[in-house]
Amino acid sequence: MFKLSMVLRGGNNMEYFGLKLQTLRKKASMSQEDLANLIGVSRQAISKWERSEALPDLYNAKKIAEVFAITLDELMDIEIKSIEKEKEHNNKLALAFLTVIAVLAIVLLLGVTLYFRISDVWTYTFIVFSLSISFGIIYVYGVYNLYIGRLTKKYKSFVLTLNFTLLIAYLIMLTSVGNVPATIIILLIILFLIIVLGIIGGFLYNPEYSVDKSEEYSNNTRIFKKLMTIFSIAIGLISIGIIGDAILTHPVERINEVSYSMNLKDQEDNYVDSHISLYDFDEGTLFIASDGNLPNPNEITRIEILFDGVTFHDSDNVDYLGFIEEIVEHITYTFDYPFEGALELSGNQEISIILYTNYESFTLESNGVVRREEYETVVVPIWVRE
Repeated sequence: MFKLSMVLRGGNNMEYFGLKLQTLRKKASMSQEDLANLIGVSRQAISKWERSEALPDLYNAKKIAEVFAITLDELMDIEIKSIEKEKEHNNKLALAFLTVIAVLAIVLLLGVTLYFRISDVWTYTFIVFSLSISFGIIYVYGVYNLYIGRLTKKYKSFVLTLNFTLLIAYLIMLTSVGNVPATIIILLIILFLIIVLGIIGGFLYNPEYSVDKSEEYSNNTRIFKKLMTIFSIAIGLISIGIIGDAILTHPVERINEVSYSMNLKDQEDNYVDSHISLYDFDEGTLFIASDGNLPNPNEITRIEILFDGVTFHDSDNVDYLGFIEEIVEHITYTFDYPFEGALELSGNQEISIILYTNYESFTLESNGVVRREEYETVVVPIWVRE
C-alpha cells in the first residue's frame, strides 16, 4: 500500500487512477460487482477506487493488472497522457464555446441597444458603442489568457464576472423595451440564451486541466497588451473629450423655420390657400394653391411679396427668378432671404403677393395670417445664452 500510494499520490494522480480503472472496466464490459468478484474485494471498494477516494494496496493493484492482462507499470501509466489530452481538449472546447458566445452576445447586445436608441444625442450613442467594443476586447483578452494557461484561476473568475456583467446589462436594457416587432423579441430571447450559455461555458473551464503555454505565446501576449494599452488610451482620450464636451456645452432651442399660413383673396374675391416658409439656411419658399384663375407658371416673369405694404421680396432684385412649378394645381417658388430678417418680423401683418406676366399682374391679398415657428435643439458653449 505504501509503495503504490507514494507512486500514485501527488497532484491529480489519484484521480487519474480512478479514471483509468473505470476506463479499463468499461472497456472490458464489466460491472463493479464483476470486477470486485474477480479481485476478491467488495463492490464498495471498487467504487471508492473509481471515485478516487482511496487507492488499492499493492496486492490488489497486481490483481487488477492480472484481470486486465497488463503489467503493474502499465496499470500505473496507462492513458495518463490520453486523459490529459482529453481534458485539455475539453478545455479548448470550453474556450471556443466562450469565444463564440461572447462575440455573438456583444454584437447582438450592441445592435439591440442601438436599435432602441438610448438617446438621440450622438455622444450617448458613441458611448454605448465604445463601451461595447471595450467590453469585447477585454473579454477576448481574458479568454486568450485561459487559452495559453496563464493565471487561469484569476482569468476564469474574470471571464465569469464579465459574463454576469453582460447579463446585468441585458436585464437593464430590458427595462427600456416597449412594444417591439416580433423579430426583436426573438433576438432578445436568443441573446439571453447566448449569455446564459456563455456563463455555463465559463464554469465548464477547469484551470487544473490547463496547459501553461505562456512562455510559448509571450510575444503574442506583449503585442496584445500593447494593443490594449493603445486602445485604452484612445478610448480614454475620447471619453475625456466627450465629458469635456458635456461640461463645457449645453443644448439650446433655436428657431430654424418661420412660416406664415394665410388665405389669399384675388381681384375677383376668390380665396386660395397659401403659405410662406423662411428657413435658417437663408432660403424661403412661397406656396400658392391654384384655383384655375392664376397665371400659368411658365408665363410668370416676376413675383413681389409685401408685408404691410412694404416690399419683403421682389424677384426683380435678384439675379434669377427662382424655381416655379405647377404640380396638382399649385405654384411653388423658392427664393433667397436672410433668416435674421425673418426673426424680426411679427405675426400681425398683412401680406400681399403680386404675380407679374408680360401682359398683366395678379394681386393676392391676405385675409388672416397665422405665424408659426419651428425649433431645433443645438449644442452651444456654456457661455452662449439664448
